Amino acid sequence: MNAAVNKLIALDLDGTCARYEPHLEIDPVLIDYFRSFNHDGVQWIINSDRYAETLFDVANRLPKAQRPAAVLSLQRFIYLLNQDGVYVSWDEWNDRQIAKHEQLWQKITPYFAEWQQAVESRFTVLDRVVNEIVFAYMVHSQDIHKLREMMNDFLAPFPEAQVSGNHDWSFMLHRSFSKAALLQAAADYFKVAREDIIAVGDGLNDITMLCGEVTPNVGCPVNASSEVLAVVKAAGGVLASGESADGTLEVLKYYLENRQS
Repeated sequence: MNAAVNKLIALDLDGTCARYEPHLEIDPVLIDYFRSFNHDGVQWIINSDRYAETLFDVANRLPKAQRPAAVLSLQRFIYLLNQDGVYVSWDEWNDRQIAKHEQLWQKITPYFAEWQQAVESRFTVLDRVVNEIVFAYMVHSQDIHKLREMMNDFLAPFPEAQVSGNHDWSFMLHRSFSKAALLQAAADYFKVAREDIIAVGDGLNDITMLCGEVTPNVGCPVNASSEVLAVVKAAGGVLASGESADGTLEVLKYYLENRQS
């Protein structure tokens, strides 16, 4: 799909537009709103740190007319919705990200056993994923800052690496990976100017697309982290009063209805 796009909306999933019961899906309050502008050159995309397969499942639960025009995954991969309603890899972009990830992982994987032991001896681990894609941990909220400090210490000898995360997870990835980089690449693909992009998120990993560099039209729901609230405020964005999808809807209505150009 590469039809004319006048405005592009980028939404984080968890804490921003998701509903979890009876299953993970886009909150119906947003789907109802999407129907109102579906034919006006406005498209939306998911920009989430979840695996692509999970995001495809979420997208494919939607009516075809309301499905996102692209799925952006793990701060590195882009999948575009084709004319048959299938999400296909944008290989020109994704292959470059794979190469950067593999080069980094070759350097740091030999340390994973040592790092795992250090993390698991210091923190109560609620969940973890350590494999060829991610090194990620979930700990109690009061321990997240200390965990990220430890992970940053691990990565100090590797300037091409960084620590990122959301409300729950902390993980490692290549320094060039970010939601901002993905959003900018998608905007370039759809030929959308920065003033016609809207970005909404709630977690630490959303800050790069909410700081005003990719677009001035940024916002967050009230449940956003304190760091996100500060960044959005500094960028002159919308601090919604509602939580999650309700707050995201406030942001979208502000930019699409109150400030139409």
